Amino acid sequence: MITILRTDVSETEEAAKGTAMIGELLHMEMALDSLESKLEGLKEFLLRVDRKRGLIKAGGEILKMLFGTATITDLDELHTTVDALHRKEDSVVHSLNQQATYLKELNGIVRFNCQLDRWAGSQKHN
Repeated sequence: MITILRTDVSETEEAAKGTAMIGELLHMEMALDSLESKLEGLKEFLLRVDRKRGLIKAGGEILKMLFGTATITDLDELHTTVDALHRKEDSVVHSLNQQATYLKELNGIVRFNCQLDRWAGSQKHN
């Protein structure tokens, strides 16, 4: 993600040479450098924590095999699935609201056409 942002900033920087925006772009580039170094530090920290917890993970896997208890990985997968379902639910609700709006508009158009037909029919008889 940071690489994509850095590429976009570089491309924009090339296009903005000689304009007042160059200072802002350089500031963004420094912010990206800072984020990248913080991300690397976080990755190193997580790797150290992972090594220390390796024994606990192994114990959790053994308990899972013996008693069917859930491990962190299982819970992460469950949370990911639940989050995906929430996103889909929001999408479905949005689609239903759009369909209801379309039906209301269609109903109004049909009523207008019926009234127009009645009016045209009454004009014919006169």
